[in-house]
Amino acid sequence: MQSRLGDPVSEWPFSSTVKLVEIWRRVLALPIGLQLPADPYKAHSFLKFLISLDNPPLVICVGDVVCLNAIKYSTPVNIYILDQKTLRTIKIEISEKIRYDVLLSCRNDRGTVSIESVKAISSGIEKALRGKKVLINVNGEEDLLVIPALLLSPYRSIIAYGHWSGALVVLPVCEYYKLSFLYNINRMFRELR
Repeated sequence: MQSRLGDPVSEWPFSSTVKLVEIWRRVLALPIGLQLPADPYKAHSFLKFLISLDNPPLVICVGDVVCLNAIKYSTPVNIYILDQKTLRTIKIEISEKIRYDVLLSCRNDRGTVSIESVKAISSGIEKALRGKKVLINVNGEEDLLVIPALLLSPYRSIIAYGHWSGALVVLPVCEYYKLSFLYNINRMFRELR
């Protein structure tokens, strides 16, 4: 990882696991990025169109349903981040449906971003940039891992994640979103000691 925001990859600003401050849960319940139609076929068709326009360095899918639909609709993905559950309780077997070169595992409790998950995402990004397909299997919950994926990914990458409303949200990795999160990140999270 490089330390300057202007460089392709930024650093995660914490050295230990962080917990989301409760008030920010409501803010993050809003879709951040471009909310696509709830119909998975239409959403992934549009996502593939966006990918074809810009040829992003990375496409990262976060969430089991998003990953499953990416496979179903042949959306090109470099990194899959999932916990093999949907709606926090319904267990789904998805990892055997994904073709990957590298399997990384981490623990990430609900409402947190563990330093272990940040290291897995950082490692996954490095491997994906060298052409490997990466699956990050999260023991716990993957929802908040969109944030370190955004901050650690190179500009022009695309992060697709599932919104609780059923929509697919496309988050372009750009200076605007990186700076917005970096500006607020110390308000959003508290380090666990």
